[in-house]
Amino acid sequence: MKYFLLIILWTLPIFSSPRWIQNYSFVKDLKISNYKDTNSFGKFDLDEDIYRSFYDFDLRISYNGKPIPYIRRIKQRVDGRSGKLNPIVIFEKSTDEGTNYVLEIPPLPSNSRLENLELKANDFFETSAKVYLGNEIDQWKLEKNAFIFKYDNSSDSNNLTLKIDSDYFKYIRIETEYKDSIQFKSINYGPKDMVSHIEYKELVPENKINGDTQSSQYYFNNETAKPFQIVRLQFKETDYSRNFSIYAMDEEKEYKFLSSGTLLRIKKSPYDYSEIYLDKTISTPWKLEIFDQDSNPLQLSSVQLYQPKEECIFKFPEDYKASDPIKVYYGYKYASLPSYDTSGFPENSNQTLASLLVLEQKMNPDKSWSLFEPPISIWITRALFFFGLLVTILLGYKILLNWSRSSEPNAN
Repeated sequence: MKYFLLIILWTLPIFSSPRWIQNYSFVKDLKISNYKDTNSFGKFDLDEDIYRSFYDFDLRISYNGKPIPYIRRIKQRVDGRSGKLNPIVIFEKSTDEGTNYVLEIPPLPSNSRLENLELKANDFFETSAKVYLGNEIDQWKLEKNAFIFKYDNSSDSNNLTLKIDSDYFKYIRIETEYKDSIQFKSINYGPKDMVSHIEYKELVPENKINGDTQSSQYYFNNETAKPFQIVRLQFKETDYSRNFSIYAMDEEKEYKFLSSGTLLRIKKSPYDYSEIYLDKTISTPWKLEIFDQDSNPLQLSSVQLYQPKEECIFKFPEDYKASDPIKVYYGYKYASLPSYDTSGFPENSNQTLASLLVLEQKMNPDKSWSLFEPPISIWITRALFFFGLLVTILLGYKILLNWSRSSEPNAN
């Protein structure tokens, strides 16, 4: 009877509040700043507290104890300017198949990208075209197959537009099946959608040479648990190619392999750094190992860490009241990836959404352990398994013992 009461007391919190809430260690309230009755969707940024303490799949949004469907996406910011430039036709040649053009594009303002190319032709025509981009005359990348035409004298048809939609390239090559000349009026450019980042400056630790592996090893304590997913390294050398490995400390205080690759830079590179992109966010101590082989060790001069910012988009419940808080729960190692129907969610970042701020992190007051949830359920399952195995062994031993006794010849 007392064991039955113990089980009841242990699982009592399950019935006092929504069961799923009690699995999570941390909670944050969301403060709404610009909600209107016309807003169907809201958004908020994931902050450093969440990155430090969640397990990627365990983020849950709740209103009045009920989970709210959401999507996560990389937060982008519009940066750069819009405008027009005049492309320079540096090559034009007609063949039996059509006419080919090579255009040189003047440099764009910082953080701008190519959007479209405005064309003009005197006669009616239609033609298929192949569009190539490149930074060298002899190195082309096929960007798209296009179809351009002029059917009448309307203003829309006189100002033909060929979409480019690409980052900046110095040259554009256009191969057409139209033999008459096409004029290229202007190239339009617009701002880039830049990924927002949380940025940290890291101190460069002492280089520890490992003679057995012929490598340089750098240990980063990460005492403030900075979350990051991108590592930017600067070296005093301007020309190098070295293999590397990155390790992250696990819960057992051991360095576990995380990623490997090649650090590569050439003298004419426009960037004076190398970047390492990790598959997941880490916020623990970590180790960088650079394999020098028989070469002199590289001189690491600067380390910067970046965490791409993410935002959550969620749909307001039909019974939502601005006076009632929306909460974010996280910190449950055994949570699985949620599967929501998000077919009606906004597809781009330009749509106006209600903005919410995440407030300070709190320990979840409803946190409790249950026999029916991990990790306790895991240990109970293991205990029952080994108990059943032990019982099976004992019963088998007893059966074999009785069989051996019954098979002995009767003593005279």
